[in-house]
Amino acid sequence: MESSYNARTSENRNPGETRMRFNPCQGKDNCTEGGTRCMGCGRSHDEIAGTRELIGTVSDFARKMGYENYREFAEFVSDKAAKKLDFEKEQARKGALGIPIGAVR
Repeated sequence: MESSYNARTSENRNPGETRMRFNPCQGKDNCTEGGTRCMGCGRSHDEIAGTRELIGTVSDFARKMGYENYREFAEFVSDKAAKKLDFEKEQARKGALGIPIGAVR
């Protein structure tokens, strides 16, 4: 199983930036607490803690609002976050002027 940091990262086109592939938890039986990374999923313990915090924030908000359709809310948040990332990626690709990089001759 590929769980090392190097297997999860790839160099981005911009110097100094690294892209990482998300690997979901492989189940509590595969989790490890020692070291800096889980040997089951390969994520850092800081990444795992941040993800747990994010999930807790979303679920706490849904509970606070009293949503009976909390699954629909969670799917909505997930979809909106992905669309926001897509938009930001497209904006970065276009450059500061909104013109696709490489389109001007």
